[in-house]
Amino acid sequence: MLTGLVLAACAVDLTAAAAYGEYRPTAVIPQGTIKGFRDEHSNSVFLGVPFAATTGGENRWKAPQDLPGSRSVFDAKAYGPTCPQAISNSAFTQQDEDCLNLNIWAPSKGRNLPVFVYMYGGAMVTGSNSNPQIQGSNFARKGVVYVNFNTRESIFASPNSAELKDGYESQNFSILDVEKALEWIRKNIRAFGGNPDHIVFGGHSSGAVQVDHYLWNHPDTFLKGAVEMSANAMSGPGYAPTNEALNAVAEEVGCPKGKGQLDCLREVDVYAFQTANFNSTFNTWFTPVIDEITRHSNYAARFSRGQYASHVPMLTGTSDGEGTIFSLVYGAENSDFSSWINTFDADVAHIPDKLLLNAYKSSDYESEALRSGAQYGDARFNCPVDYLLDLRSRQQNTWVYRFFGAYDNVVGPPNTAPTHGTEVPFFHGGNECFDSLSGVTEAQQALADSIHNWFVAWIKNPSAGPGWNKVSGLSGEIVKLGVPGNELARLNASRQQYNGVCQAVYNPAFSRYPVVQSVEDLVKNLLGSLLSGWILRVGESCLIPPPASSGAATDEPRDVTSRNESRCGCESYVVVGFVATAWVVVISVAATYCLSWDSGRGDDEDGTLNMVDYVVLGSTRRFGRTLLRYMDYLIPTTLSPFLGILLDQKRIRRVFNASLLALSDLQIFTGLTIIISGFVSLCPSENEPNGIPAYHWQVLVHLAWFSAITHQGALIFMQHHFQRHPWQRNTRLVLMGALLIMLLIAMVPTAFFNWYSKRYRITIQGTEDDETQARKLLLTYFSLARSAAQPVSPALCYFNLTTASTLFNSSQECQRGDLTIPLSNLASNESSPGPRDTGSISDIYSKCHFV
Repeated sequence: MLTGLVLAACAVDLTAAAAYGEYRPTAVIPQGTIKGFRDEHSNSVFLGVPFAATTGGENRWKAPQDLPGSRSVFDAKAYGPTCPQAISNSAFTQQDEDCLNLNIWAPSKGRNLPVFVYMYGGAMVTGSNSNPQIQGSNFARKGVVYVNFNTRESIFASPNSAELKDGYESQNFSILDVEKALEWIRKNIRAFGGNPDHIVFGGHSSGAVQVDHYLWNHPDTFLKGAVEMSANAMSGPGYAPTNEALNAVAEEVGCPKGKGQLDCLREVDVYAFQTANFNSTFNTWFTPVIDEITRHSNYAARFSRGQYASHVPMLTGTSDGEGTIFSLVYGAENSDFSSWINTFDADVAHIPDKLLLNAYKSSDYESEALRSGAQYGDARFNCPVDYLLDLRSRQQNTWVYRFFGAYDNVVGPPNTAPTHGTEVPFFHGGNECFDSLSGVTEAQQALADSIHNWFVAWIKNPSAGPGWNKVSGLSGEIVKLGVPGNELARLNASRQQYNGVCQAVYNPAFSRYPVVQSVEDLVKNLLGSLLSGWILRVGESCLIPPPASSGAATDEPRDVTSRNESRCGCESYVVVGFVATAWVVVISVAATYCLSWDSGRGDDEDGTLNMVDYVVLGSTRRFGRTLLRYMDYLIPTTLSPFLGILLDQKRIRRVFNASLLALSDLQIFTGLTIIISGFVSLCPSENEPNGIPAYHWQVLVHLAWFSAITHQGALIFMQHHFQRHPWQRNTRLVLMGALLIMLLIAMVPTAFFNWYSKRYRITIQGTEDDETQARKLLLTYFSLARSAAQPVSPALCYFNLTTASTLFNSSQECQRGDLTIPLSNLASNESSPGPRDTGSISDIYSKCHFV
């Protein structure tokens, strides 16, 4: 559902109207006069036309508002703003909340023409109608009016706020934006040459999900046809309980929980939401909620009641390798399959682990990431399409394609095509978008022409079909497009040839989807780690949550309380408690210094004071005497002797010395326990078959260092106490020595892991054209650049210097924070093991994956 990330940018200048003559096509509608321009093919183009009022200010988190009538002239020769979102893309226009606009390409002549409306994908968190890959020049040349439009994204689209949950109005604002856009198009498209009674609505990925929502929410719709590429309403994603995600963001921008939260958040600048945590993690938690208004819990029941637009002809399909690109998009997160299926992003809590482990055997895939990617492609794309085919195709005319065009130069790194989104530029006809790509062959353009021709013919007459047989229930055929070696042929195949996993694993469980899953534990993991930023930093101000737990394989769906279940369970509480204890030590040291440190006049128990001591202690003692004078008026005379005893300086010193000694001892024993348990966990066990992962190793090493430093600080402060008690001093020196020795050994893996765990500047080795193509794509893959080392790799891998050094030699050079990736290896996820031992250690080394 990340089409906005997957589509490579192609440069098409549509703003220079003067280059094609002075005549400017004009459309007069109630909101004013719209003046467009002619493109190089003499099409009439209108860009950035508003279809609703701004979503900013008081309209933030409100349904789209109508535009007032006007006689003004709107200059429609440049793309409008992109809706605010986490991930910026240089191919998109500047972000702004006044973003509900659309683009229109129309033939220069003709009236009452068929209209095709296209909705981009992007997981409902990113995307823009300014992406030149989805412009409509090819459609207009063939007599079709083409329209695409923006919707709100992520937190601005689906806040899931308790303050908006009244049961009568939806807060799924992106779905409402779609409805407003189609309402505007039907009302005004005649002025642009289109037929308001012949509108086909299509989309890819989350755009297809929006198409499906519209069909479910408008059973009597006016649409003449629908196109759902790679997804539908069952593609998800899941969502969190009310306010959990919003509370996390509110805390980061300084707004309260509860009543008044939205009023506060409406005052926050739109760019202030884009914190490091929001950009890397939080933004994906804001997805349409099930409100039984715009998104529903039981689509099968709605279908049986006739609450679906089954009269609308449907074209749907997928690519042959939907999930391949996602083996890269999620980076380190999916490098261990048993962990991956329990993560937030996989979102398959409704499927039993055992079924998934049996369906995707490691021996069938070259890497764990490819295994996880295949599963993701089935869960999000292939099987939702298959499930609703079973449900709807007996009553709805439906034609199905499967795209096989293996063209790496169109979308994605090498060796990933065909994957999610590869077919989109072919359905759009290629040509201008292909111009910016390297190595485009005549055969590729011929395939784009072939697909685009029958696609346009189908848009003009959806009921007639695209030229092959429709699917009906479990039977029927699909057509294979772009098969290597026979690209222009449309080859028939049966559904059963490709839907075995869907029928056996996913379709029986879709009735339980989506599982409402808490993100509270994820927030605690992230924010708990932020209390001590040294714990783990991967990427620039970006913390990767810990690897998820695989758990035991069962026949029942998981009882999920967190969409990213930690192997360590409540590790954030351990971190918070540990840091809190350290602060108690620091505060105790400060209190002892201020309240009981002796003046040093003839008594060197506490040492000779320097000038700073005189200034600080003089001030604190004067404050104490002043406070005591006031307390004389407040405390009864009978209690004064007891107060004098409590404030006795030597008594205070003894109390604080005892407290400091106990707390510092707690720190040293905690550090020893942590580091010893870590070394024990390096070996394989039943709970950790690969040994402790690198993420948890780094956490425990940092905690152990922290305990050592805190303990040492307390010991320095109490040095005179230990001069009088040498046996206490010697015991603690032995403990500190043991801890430091183990820490130095532990730093072997963390040295490699830490020195380079930063966001890299990416350089692509290859030709200039290849570099341009890959750079634009990879710069959006923020997860690929998080770290050279994978946190889920066994920590034992990094103890071997040969293994660790392979990260930064040959195929991956890391110098001065730069990451150089040979273009030929962009899609690889190969192991880089060092010398192998025997037995279980050999098995672990075989799983030392590096991206």
